Amino acid sequence: MEKLIENLFNETTLLAYEATSKALLNYYETANDSEKAVIKDAILKKGEMVSAKSVETLKRADALIAKFSKKEVIIEVDGVKYPLKEWLTIKEYCDTFGLKTTSIVTNWSKRGIIPAENILFLPQLNLRLIKAVAYK
Repeated sequence: MEKLIENLFNETTLLAYEATSKALLNYYETANDSEKAVIKDAILKKGEMVSAKSVETLKRADALIAKFSKKEVIIEVDGVKYPLKEWLTIKEYCDTFGLKTTSIVTNWSKRGIIPAENILFLPQLNLRLIKAVAYK
């Protein structure tokens, strides 16, 4: 039984996981009460691990799908065209470049660390966009 549980946690493919789970469930049929409790806990724990990994994988897949399915949008301001793939909201900028708060970007803007030509303000939308390049 211990070897089956060890295998359960070490399986890396779905097929192997299913085979080991099936073997454990077969063993469960003839196990005593304490063994059944151990098997039940192991299967539940592994199930939670697989579920958490699935959620993580789905999030990454959604992010990739979103990235590749974006249509190019261009904003024109005073005759100048700005492709939005090159511009980020302050929040998006923080997420992209790993900054903790939006106030960092706001302060960089005020202090001139971000050049004025890399800040696009759209007053109709009350929206400030930052050119998607790293600043320090």
